[in-house]
Amino acid sequence: IYPLSSLVRLQNGALGVVISSQEENRLKPVLLMVRGPRGEKLMPRRMVNLAVMEAQGLNGWGIDAIADPQAEEINVRGILVEEFRLR
Repeated sequence: IYPLSSLVRLQNGALGVVISSQEENRLKPVLLMVRGPRGEKLMPRRMVNLAVMEAQGLNGWGIDAIADPQAEEINVRGILVEEFRLR
């Protein structure tokens, strides 16, 4: 449902890049968080499993919409190359 490397906006306003998805939780992928709820750049970036966040009862962690990386001025490809080259 959410393609790998797509940028999504969460209900709390944060932005994340889809980096993994499981068949049984396709609406709740694993994200690499790139912006916080107030629009601040996140460094270091962290991975968040939306299925786990929901299971823990944490509000605001559902996906609200797919975001436009160009409009958000986020270089998704560059971020992914940087993150996974460093690990």
